[in-house]
Amino acid sequence: MNSTTAARVAAFIDGEGCLSRKKWRRKDGLLVVIPTLTVTNTAWRLIEWFYESFGGYISAIDQRKKWKVAYRWILDGLDAVKLIKKCAQWFIVKAEHVKHFVKYRLPQKKPGDYVWNWRLSEKIQKLNKRGR
Repeated sequence: MNSTTAARVAAFIDGEGCLSRKKWRRKDGLLVVIPTLTVTNTAWRLIEWFYESFGGYISAIDQRKKWKVAYRWILDGLDAVKLIKKCAQWFIVKAEHVKHFVKYRLPQKKPGDYVWNWRLSEKIQKLNKRGR
């Protein structure tokens, strides 16, 4: 990825994105925390560009009849962490989030990794609170 694209990705995530987590239990019983990156916008072309460029998946959000349908691009796990690492230097608004997001231990192979990842995700969640 060239520096122009990296800066563009970081700018869109800064303005329209969210760095968060999903939690689930694997078949072997181990709890895992999955880092998750989303970009939400009503412009289909933007969401389609993210999908075609970086993979992941797309969902539509039709919240109210008076608003346009919004689209959400979602990338999670190691793919999300790798993308954020490539763009890390360009973040402004979410620079602090990025510092934690890139430290996720993936794949999670032992219970200690879950604890480590959960603590990181708690730090990111605090940063995500409105007005902070």
